[in-house]
Amino acid sequence: MTIPILAAGLADPSAAALQLVLDITLKGSLICALAGLAALALRRHSAYARNLVWAGALAALLLLPLGALVSPVWRLDILPELEGIAALPAAPALSGLDAAPADAAVAAGEARAATRAFWMRGALAAWLAGALLTAAWYLLGRLELRRRLRRARRLDGDWRRLGDSLGRELGLARPVPLLASSGLTTAITVGAFRPCVVLPAAADAWPDGRRRCVLYHELAHVRRRDGLVELMAVLARACHWFNPLVWWTVRQLHVERERDCDNAVLNGGAKPSDYALQLMEIAADLGGGAARPAWQLSGISQGANLKDRLLHILDPSIQRRTGGRRVALATAVLFLAMVLPLSASGIWRSRPDTKKGEKVVLPAGDMAILAADAESSAWNSMLKKGEDPVLKMAQVIEEEGLDVAVAFYHDLRAKKGGEVFKEMSVNALGYRLLHVKRVKEALAVFTLNTEAYPEAWNVWDSLGECHMIIGNLPTAIEYYEQSLTLGSENEKKAKLFIEQMRASLAEETS
Repeated sequence: MTIPILAAGLADPSAAALQLVLDITLKGSLICALAGLAALALRRHSAYARNLVWAGALAALLLLPLGALVSPVWRLDILPELEGIAALPAAPALSGLDAAPADAAVAAGEARAATRAFWMRGALAAWLAGALLTAAWYLLGRLELRRRLRRARRLDGDWRRLGDSLGRELGLARPVPLLASSGLTTAITVGAFRPCVVLPAAADAWPDGRRRCVLYHELAHVRRRDGLVELMAVLARACHWFNPLVWWTVRQLHVERERDCDNAVLNGGAKPSDYALQLMEIAADLGGGAARPAWQLSGISQGANLKDRLLHILDPSIQRRTGGRRVALATAVLFLAMVLPLSASGIWRSRPDTKKGEKVVLPAGDMAILAADAESSAWNSMLKKGEDPVLKMAQVIEEEGLDVAVAFYHDLRAKKGGEVFKEMSVNALGYRLLHVKRVKEALAVFTLNTEAYPEAWNVWDSLGECHMIIGNLPTAIEYYEQSLTLGSENEKKAKLFIEQMRASLAEETS
């Protein structure tokens, strides 16, 4: 049987998952903001360079969760860990060690902790529901796309020859399938891994100039692998559906993507005035341009940004270079230089490491860090050897209750001598109990340790700390002062805690 007191994995999974979501959200927002600044700095460069910046930002957003799972190299200690927020908070001041007020304080603390944990789990559930709904919307669009493509006809003859010619001009490695669908009014490019261009059924009546411009634009999407980039955008929006900065990043990516494909058409020999006229005629055929379908990757003309595209096409001062591998490599290096430091940094307050024989003093109410002492070298050594009587005592507490465990403690000491229960071992059990919110049992264990080792400053320090955490400030002050009289090695922090507790009591009485 697994005994909760002895269990190693004590972190609340929902708090840990929500903390991961918040971690990548804060870091992702910083990446989006930095991408915006980079795009602003590149405003006089080509759309190709700015598009790479936005695509790099999306890739960085998807890499962040992997980096967040790695232990941070350095910590900024900005935010308190969520497990600590959801853990047992300080209760109102108690008087003494009577069981009834202690039980009331623990019950009140557990109720508040349960409420906080409920809201944390609710926030995590809301994020998950939003992510699933966003992904479901995309999947429904994919199903609609497959339904339409099943009824589409393949284009051959003049269309095929024109498509192959333009594909070779653009440097495509293989021909791109061309389809015609009666359910479309504009051309689209679909598919992440095996892209194809789908044209409206009325495209057979288009003049040669429009055919060339439309196909060149759509095949430019294929050359740029925009299907894969769009898949990244879908995943980023699903993970960050609540973050407006991510939606803004995706929107800017779409804007620069269309501009870059328009530049490809112009670099292919089209006159700006003729191409702009083609766009306006297509927009007129669409009746002003309807919203883009959910399953559509991109279109030759989208009414929402048609004016912007026309101004971009007709502006002679704009650079229209498509760039090369060096630009893409430089962008990748830039975003790796951003992602790696962010992934290696921790924004959550760290748990102090416990060295062998060293006592960790903790702030009041910070239950999350109590695992540091509970998982000290003394406790781990007991678990490995499995022979320390404190382990048996922990099992008795779990299976038979505190009263039986206390009797077991006294009986074993009487039979085998006072040193059978080691000071550090009992202390480690007290912190383990405190970490799993068994405050009444923790108080009893710490108290037994003071009876067995009345001249050890550490046991009084730990007992005072336990009372401080549950809000029994007068008793906590008394025990901290006792540890100081015995030569506490934590003198500085003990005095600080005493000062803070006295200030808190003064505020309550004023």
